[in-house]
Order: sequence, then C-alpha cells, then structure tokens
Amino acid sequence: MKCVKRYIVFLIVQMVAALGSHCFAQITIQNPSFELDNKVMWGKPAKYWDTCVSFYPEIIDSTPSTSGYFFPPPTPNGKYYCDIETDGYTPSKFSYLTTKLSCPTYRGQIHKMSIWAMGYFAHFNSVAPHALGYFTIHLGHSACDSFFRVYESPIMPDTLFWRKYEFTFIPDDNYEYIGIQAHQPHTFTVIDLLIDNFSPITVQVTNVAQIVINDIDKHSCYKLGVENVNGVRYEWQQNGAVISTQATVENVCVGSPTTISVSVWDACGYEYVDTLQLNSSPLITSFNANESKLSIALTPFYEDVQVSIYNALGQLENTTTIASQNTQANIDISNLTTGVYFIVLSNHNVFVRKKFVKSK
Repeated sequence: MKCVKRYIVFLIVQMVAALGSHCFAQITIQNPSFELDNKVMWGKPAKYWDTCVSFYPEIIDSTPSTSGYFFPPPTPNGKYYCDIETDGYTPSKFSYLTTKLSCPTYRGQIHKMSIWAMGYFAHFNSVAPHALGYFTIHLGHSACDSFFRVYESPIMPDTLFWRKYEFTFIPDDNYEYIGIQAHQPHTFTVIDLLIDNFSPITVQVTNVAQIVINDIDKHSCYKLGVENVNGVRYEWQQNGAVISTQATVENVCVGSPTTISVSVWDACGYEYVDTLQLNSSPLITSFNANESKLSIALTPFYEDVQVSIYNALGQLENTTTIASQNTQANIDISNLTTGVYFIVLSNHNVFVRKKFVKSK
C-alpha cells in the first residue's frame, strides 16, 4: 500500500497545500480466532500464542469436558475460543496470554481494534453467572512484557452472551507484542474469561513522510531528511533518478527548479511518499541557532512572512512575523528549553521547514 502526502513547494514562487493528511495501516494477529488449533486443547496455549504465568489458557468449544463442566457456545463465526482462568484463592495466579504482532505499533498514532469476550463462573454441568471479572490489554517489547496498558474492560456483564469490546489507543512506543490478562476483583472465586476474534489493529497514520530541509548553503545545495515515519527502507529521487537510499540526503544542488521525492517503507511494508519542488533561489541563505536567538539571512521577498516554532512533539511554541524586504532576522528563543525544534516560514508564496537544536 502507498500512503502519499505531497507538499509541492516552489520556494519564492508558490506553495500547494498537502494532498491527503492521513492513511490507514493494518497490524494483524496470528490465529486471532483460535481456529488454527482445530481441536480442543486443555491446559495448552493456542498456536502462535504463549502464556507467561502458571495457569495455561485452554482452547475449547461448547462440548462438555470429561470432568463434566459445561461451557457456553462459541461466537457465531467460529467453533473454537480460548478460556483464560483467574484464581481468587491464589491471587498471584492468573493467565496472561500473549502473541507477536505482524509488525510494531506506530508510536503516537491512533490505533483501533476489537475483541469478543465473556466472563462466567463455571460449575459442574451448569453455569452460574455471578462474581464476574474483567480483562486488560497490554503492549510490550517481549512476550511477557506488559509495559503499556491499552485497555481495561468494565466488569463483565452478568449474562451468558458474547460481547464485542471496541477501543482505541495511542501507543507511546513501537511495540512488537500484545497480551490479554484476566482479572478477578473478588477473592475465593475461580472465574473464567472467554475470548475470541481479535480484530486486526487499524492505524490512522497522520503527518507521514514529510521532507525536511535540514540545511541550505549559499550555492543552493540542500541537506534533506524525512520526518514522521519509522522507516526501514528509503529511496530518494531527483527529477526521477535515484540519488540515495539513506534516511537523509546531502549535497542536493539545484541550478533550476528541481523535483525531489522520497519513498519510505515501514516495518509493515507500507510505502509513504512525499514530493518537494526546490528552487535555485532558496528563501533561507544562512541559519544559525544558539542559546538565546536564531539568526536567519533571507532572500528578499515582497510579502510579510509568518514564522512559527514547533517542539519535537509538533506543539506550537512561538510565532512572529518578518516584514517584507527584510534580509536579516533575529528571533528570540531564550524562553525555549534545551532540545530539538522546527521553524516554519510561510506566507502566500513561500514555505520552508527547518530543524534546529536549542543549546543551553
């Protein structure tokens, strides 16, 4: 799949707004409905799943076990489901079921998924739906890592019906594993959590593959980078010819209007594209940042330029205006904390985004 976000920027001439602001990626879970096991398995984890504690999840259907316990029927679109047991007699014992995702989550992006679940209290040859528990969903960097809690369900309803739980979350990192844990708020009770049909995780990926002008020299040679994508492979092109396969590209020298494009592939195989049109007469001819100010030398232009400073999280820190025909600007940054920032210069005709580091 290709996610295209094109900024066509004619420095000094014109700027065309971005075409499309987001796309959707998908992260899948192996054996999400436990149908790959194709049989009842008591005391064994499902295929592609693992458990990190003493109670093993079990693959079951509605057939009574040899011990005579009755289990509810499965969800409508499958025969098998997974049973996770909690033990109120021994609170330290619980089931944590985990599996590796098809590719890592996207830090800072909106994720959506769903799961079918049912809680119940199993008796010999009958079911007593009371004293029910709840479950939590976690992300981690290893099979038994539950570092980031994604979701906590309410107490399971006092019924014998499957319920679909849908939720959204924004991870704080790129996690490779997902897990589900059963909880029992009451003591001296053994509760079973039935789970089935993990949906794929849909990710709304925004602000992707944005080319950043990291530096420009007096000879109109650019140093370019790309932001907002966890890339594993890159391809830069200048007027259709490949010039680099690195995350950044240097010495892109422009003698006439030039088209620069970058394709970035993430770990899921999604491709993100951005395009930039460079002019031989850059807006910024020199740039310097220290602990208290930004010094910018500019090409003359005929409209006021709006200057905006953003932190690394994309939050606006400061705005100011440079009057038309000014070729030198000094911007006070003494109030900023040490770190990475982006300065954006724009008006009706121009658009430049540049990274700088505020020192102590």
